[in-house]
Amino acid sequence: MAMGKTIFAADLAGIELDLPQEFQWNGEDYPCCIDDSGRGEDGSMIGFSDDREISVVVRTGLFPLTNPTTGDNIKFDGRWYEINRVEKSPEGAALNMTATETK
Repeated sequence: MAMGKTIFAADLAGIELDLPQEFQWNGEDYPCCIDDSGRGEDGSMIGFSDDREISVVVRTGLFPLTNPTTGDNIKFDGRWYEINRVEKSPEGAALNMTATETK
């Protein structure tokens, strides 16, 4: 089981090198993989929700004491987001966080 965790974390670290992205949490920058495809144009004027979401995958080994949790704020690409869901990967190697842009 630990071997799978190590392999997953190493694979994720490789992706972070190929596609460098970072988010900020508690004043620190963390490498990650972010899907910001939900960060579209504001369509609230035509009946669509104006919530803008991102999905963040980050290695748990990067956090020295505690992991980000629901309700925490993170910054990506100059915008602030509130974390509304945190899921741990099956072996605990990574967090998958969904966050909504704050107004």
